[in-house]
Amino acid sequence: MSVKSAKAIVLDRDGVINEDLWGYVTTKEEFRPIEGSLDAIAKLTNEGYFIAIATNQACINKKIISLKELEKVHSYMIELIEQQGGKINFIAF
Repeated sequence: MSVKSAKAIVLDRDGVINEDLWGYVTTKEEFRPIEGSLDAIAKLTNEGYFIAIATNQACINKKIISLKELEKVHSYMIELIEQQGGKINFIAF
């Protein structure tokens, strides 16, 4: 894919992909997708978009969860998205 033809979209995680708990998602059980969000990501993937997630995870710095625990939440999210036919290309936090 050339730079000129690249299409990218950057999504926030909490409140866009999953329900915003007004706290921290610390386990995969707390990750609840917003209705339609996973299908929307699948549609973007199928349209050729590079999909990135940018998410503020202050819970790491506050030592509420570890990096390993955050990675488990993100792995679960990626699994759900892939089950719908979508793909996450990059996550920044």
